[in-house]
Amino acid sequence: MSVLPTSGTTLTVDPTSGVPADKVTPLVGTKGYESGVRSEPLPGWRTTLSLWSLGIDSEWLFVGDAGVTGFSRSIRRYGVEWNNLYAVNSRPAIDADIAWSHARFRGDEPTGNTIPGAGTTNPHPAEPRVLRLSLRIASNGTAYPGVKA
Repeated sequence: MSVLPTSGTTLTVDPTSGVPADKVTPLVGTKGYESGVRSEPLPGWRTTLSLWSLGIDSEWLFVGDAGVTGFSRSIRRYGVEWNNLYAVNSRPAIDADIAWSHARFRGDEPTGNTIPGAGTTNPHPAEPRVLRLSLRIASNGTAYPGVKA
């Protein structure tokens, strides 16, 4: 992975080498899209399905072996999320979500396209993917204020 030396908008000296740090622009080009649907198929059950994509010209990454944070090459992330909330009355409520995402560097470089820290559940690390499942059952009325069947 190629990460440029530590730089910043307020940093004046590189803490690793002691040399003056390069100044950087704090904002980078980013383009994102999201589309989805929301429905209430049964009384008290709200479900949402969304697809999203995010392209970032550069992203800050922490490189643990070097102990520095630096900006990386262009990144593309995309995924799908399915969120569900079921509440017969104000309590108890069941909140169940499933999310899948894929992240990698754009372009081909000898160091590969895997993004450190992006997570992977795939046995092929060149194709990192993340799947997250969560279930929450709340038994108090304050967990979901305003939820009514």
